[in-house]
Amino acid sequence: MKSKTIFTLTFWLIVISSQSQYFQKNYGHNNYCHDVCTAQMQGSITNIIIAGNYFEPNFTNPNMELCSIDQNSGNLAWQYNYIDSQGILSIIRVFDVVAYTDQVGDNMLAVTGSVTTSNTNYAFVAKFDKDGTFVDAAYYVYILPSPAHSQGLSIIYTLNGPEGSGFVVGGFTCIDYDHQTNDAHKGFVMYVKEDNLMPKWTIIINSTNPYDSQYDMVSDVTETISGFFVTGSLGVMRLSTLQQAVLCLGIDFDGGLRWTNSITIGNSRDVGVDAYYDQNSNEVYLLANNSDTHHFSIIDINDGNGIIDYSRSWNAYDGSNIERYGFTVTESLANNPGSLVIGGYIKEGEYTNELGNPIQSQTLPFAYEFDKMNGNQVSANYFYNIPYQDPGFSDYFDFWSNQMPLIYYPNMMLMLRDLIGYFIIGYRAYPLMTDVNAEYIKVDPAFINECYRTSCVISHSALTTGALETQVTQAFPDYIHFILLPVQSGYDYKVSCPDVSISDRKFNYVNVDISPNPAHDRLFFNISSQEPVYYSIYNAKGIKTGEGKLNSGESEIDISMQSPGLYFIKLLINDEYMTRKVIIE
Repeated sequence: MKSKTIFTLTFWLIVISSQSQYFQKNYGHNNYCHDVCTAQMQGSITNIIIAGNYFEPNFTNPNMELCSIDQNSGNLAWQYNYIDSQGILSIIRVFDVVAYTDQVGDNMLAVTGSVTTSNTNYAFVAKFDKDGTFVDAAYYVYILPSPAHSQGLSIIYTLNGPEGSGFVVGGFTCIDYDHQTNDAHKGFVMYVKEDNLMPKWTIIINSTNPYDSQYDMVSDVTETISGFFVTGSLGVMRLSTLQQAVLCLGIDFDGGLRWTNSITIGNSRDVGVDAYYDQNSNEVYLLANNSDTHHFSIIDINDGNGIIDYSRSWNAYDGSNIERYGFTVTESLANNPGSLVIGGYIKEGEYTNELGNPIQSQTLPFAYEFDKMNGNQVSANYFYNIPYQDPGFSDYFDFWSNQMPLIYYPNMMLMLRDLIGYFIIGYRAYPLMTDVNAEYIKVDPAFINECYRTSCVISHSALTTGALETQVTQAFPDYIHFILLPVQSGYDYKVSCPDVSISDRKFNYVNVDISPNPAHDRLFFNISSQEPVYYSIYNAKGIKTGEGKLNSGESEIDISMQSPGLYFIKLLINDEYMTRKVIIE
């Protein structure tokens, strides 16, 4: 029987290897990529979805982007930036994405994050079809009665809402974005209907001491058989010092409290970031990070009553890389259901490239598989050799503004649905310390592709915790619909193996400068394409108000007959479209 099992597994690995390619690629815009998360389409479509934000060179004005890649080849299927068609929202920033099949069988996407209007950020939900076409969106006001910023950090799709299908969003509200002030953070969980994005219930989660709310937030929501498991962090005073503790909360499908068992682990900063629910045992495997070991922890929680099984809970540590933090916990391909896999980043590490030279790098992605019963490492585990130095985003949601991320842990790893491997998000700088591209890594069930990687061994120790109280109240937010316009843009594609001899080729990347903006009578174009460029002008209502042809190099067009307002210039270059926003006065 054992021999038959081994033969079957070997045959299965040969089959999937012959049908699938393992790759390491990245795409970018000569800009700074940040906040990248991923999901996989449902149903018969297996494309991988990547959501993230691109920052300008001065690290301002993040621009939301969605793209879809083929899971077998890594080739890009579609890629869009999204802008507010009415010009009301100044910033649209995405923090999480979910793929789902709706009630009529359509493959869909939904995202959450924050939109900015009148200098205030609001949590939002937006829906798109499988091709990235915008469907609907709404942002949420008065999550708290008093004016406050809000942002969604986590979104899941559920069929078990009070009125059927919908989205459950977790996030937080705040007054400012300064960790040094006593900012009255409050976490929230909100259920909104899938058909019209109306909020049906919302709960506010915070520590019981109003002076300890600096880090009250929800970073992840996981559905269980009894409702939802909620994690994130809470502020707590220990030894006269404000500490970030792990939020652990069970709620039912109507937002009612089932149990609470929030805990402290380390000596300063603890945060829950993701969870895996085992329906067979009714256990939640909570992935948390702590500042005691500067590593991740696994906490085994009974979803029925919130009691922790300390015999199967542990802290990880590795003396060679003291700052290794988990971001995602998912199923295992090779040993499921006996083990789970953690994906995350090493803050700072060193690897030896194929020339024997030591390379210092940051945000090194890693994969770690462990036995669910005892936490022991299963088989070989790796981190991936990618040259990167954080350019210093100076952003509230930056990973490394402190010793570990305090707020944001995007879903950066997937177990691919066809059981062919894993997909991991990394970052690479071209050249080092300038623009940052997202690195797309597909590996086999043993975490291997043809690119360079470094093996690692992670040990673990017993977990001890302290308890704290959690307060849950209701809220009644309102919602406002808005419309997003997809903007197709050029991109760079680079093959990342090997990392000292990168094969670089351009796919229709064209520099387009349009000035002035705002404009009056004429618009001037400077276009790097050697091919003819065709343009169309659309007003804010989507009505075409002009079209024509531009020559390569410098061109100009007469806009004196256009009425004042917001316009979109749609350019056709090399059989692809890109759109630019201009204001005519």
